[in-house]
Parts: sequence; C-alpha cells; structure tokens
Amino acid sequence: MERWAAAVGLAKLINRQGTTWRQLPDEVKAGADQLPAALALMQANPSVIKRPVLDANGKISVGFVEADWAERLLK
Repeated sequence: MERWAAAVGLAKLINRQGTTWRQLPDEVKAGADQLPAALALMQANPSVIKRPVLDANGKISVGFVEADWAERLLK
C-alpha cells in the first residue's frame, strides 16, 4: 500500500465516496491525508481503498478506466 500511495497519491487511493468512509469519525478522516494514518486506516478498513488496483508491468493504476486497462493488458 505504501508503494501504491507513493505512485498514485493518497487522494486517488482512498475511496472517499464509499459507505465505510462516510461512517468513519471525522478525526480519522482528517488524518487520512498523512501517510502513517492513511496506511493504518487502509489496513484496518480495506474497503476504503479505491478499487480495482492494478499493479502490473511496473505501473500502478487505481479505479477502472477502460482505455487504461485495455492498453496495459494488451502489452
């Protein structure tokens, strides 16, 4: 997860639209912008990780973008 965060950023990696995120206390949400707290949050609540995460061919992408997936999977 640390490598994913370094590659795409926490803003993209954490799903702030999901039910799990909405149910978190505000102080937990506030700390999610800092790497140590964000890693702990993702380990405790894997559903806050935006999916799918594709880690292949030296590249990491988060979320489903059809053109991106088609390009990477055809290589």
